[in-house]
Amino acid sequence: MTTTSPETDKTVQPLTRDTMKPGGRYNWKNQPDRLVYLGRYGGWHQFRKIGDPRDVWCEVLDADLHMLEETRVAPQAAPAPEPSAQGEPVACVTEEMVTAYLTANDAYWKRIDGEPTKLGKWRNGTPSEATRVSLMAALASAPSTPPHAVVGAVPIPDCTVADVGFRWDMGAQRHVPQVLVEFEPTPPNSPVDAKGWKDRNAFAALVKSRGIAPKAAQP
Repeated sequence: MTTTSPETDKTVQPLTRDTMKPGGRYNWKNQPDRLVYLGRYGGWHQFRKIGDPRDVWCEVLDADLHMLEETRVAPQAAPAPEPSAQGEPVACVTEEMVTAYLTANDAYWKRIDGEPTKLGKWRNGTPSEATRVSLMAALASAPSTPPHAVVGAVPIPDCTVADVGFRWDMGAQRHVPQVLVEFEPTPPNSPVDAKGWKDRNAFAALVKSRGIAPKAAQP
């Protein structure tokens, strides 16, 4: 049996376990709630509702997937970059960033589900943690930041994202997402006001001013 989408008037196959995509957008047929598919765990397909603070909003069995449909959005032209406070263009989200997000999210859950389950927990990891990891991957795949790029009206020092990963906090039993940022290399015995050191310190000050205190390395 097939259904017809009023938006596209094309024949659409009912959803099945094999066609569900982690990170994909779905909704109950003829219902306004917009859902994000988290994955299938313990026989249940889990969904988060956009705008709802709960990690999991509903769970669905294979047999009930036909009552859902993939959320369809009318094709739109890519938005033009909006000018910043200094009149500079601000980067937009690209298709590469979306792909990197979904790929990282899928890889996160596959890795987490492959680890032994911790005592007293039905499952390792959390959707919020997966979101942070995925966002870092999306940011890492963003177009190169031009020297004049700004956050609000604060210039971002010249830098590159060298690695996106995490470390395991054994004491707290949790993952700590990390991103490694590199600046212009400095030769041995370079002065403390060399560009690389200055950019590093400026970047640390910028992050700290936004409520995150980094652990700055010493030259």
